[in-house]
Amino acid sequence: MALIDIGSAVGGRVSCVAGAKTLIVMENPANDSGNITSIEIWAAAPMNGTNHVATFSKSGSKFTPRDVVTIGTVAAGSKQTFTVTLGVSVGDYIGIYYSAGEIERDSAGVNHIWGMDGDYTGSGEQTFSDWGALTISLGATGETLPVAPTVTTQAVSAVDVTTATGNGNITDTGGSNPTTRGFCYKTGTSGDPTVADSTAYDTGSFGTGAYTKGLTGLTGGTGYRVRAYAINSADTSYGATVQLTTDAGTSIKTINGVAYADIKTINGVAIADIKSVLGVSNVS
Repeated sequence: MALIDIGSAVGGRVSCVAGAKTLIVMENPANDSGNITSIEIWAAAPMNGTNHVATFSKSGSKFTPRDVVTIGTVAAGSKQTFTVTLGVSVGDYIGIYYSAGEIERDSAGVNHIWGMDGDYTGSGEQTFSDWGALTISLGATGETLPVAPTVTTQAVSAVDVTTATGNGNITDTGGSNPTTRGFCYKTGTSGDPTVADSTAYDTGSFGTGAYTKGLTGLTGGTGYRVRAYAINSADTSYGATVQLTTDAGTSIKTINGVAYADIKTINGVAIADIKSVLGVSNVS
């Protein structure tokens, strides 16, 4: 997962802004989508009332809250850090409403802030006013969310009458290690199997790399569609589908003109205990 950064640098500044306002920082819009996990604020006077921090999308002078969290009292005179989970999308801006106290601000070499009197961190699309070349000490960091892993399927190996070996490779975890990896398969010569079909899999915590798994309970002389899959916290991913045909196997029909089903023993050995006759597998 990648780092998300949004908002201004947080530190002591030359002036301050009193509370009972919603202020949105135009500096440094979010560089990616995911969750903000850490908010930093520098208060000039204790912000000991209601404090809401929100992310906003922007269209002209209209701003729409995407997500909002409530934080506790912000002590004055130093950087204060709050652990949160706050949704954000690339290009969003960060804003704050605080009912009391003051937040550090200045106007040297900064972008603009937009503001309104009152709390608009959770009230839908609103038209804000451009308050000029100002910024406040409000910034945050977070992480992008995991995505589905990337999986490839290689040719099936060790094909026998009722078994085969699937071969796959996780080439990208998607930012969260898969907890299941394996193969799904179904009979036929067309279409793509899913985890709703037959599966052979392992569970655990899997990084990138090749893996194998035995496919069992197959039918001789039958075509199968097979593909690798992996599941992480975000989604299920599949590789391409490959085709296999199991060996047909060989059955004994007669021995010296006698129907095999009628033979009970050969040289005193029970027919059920004989594995092959003249190299031919005793499989019906």
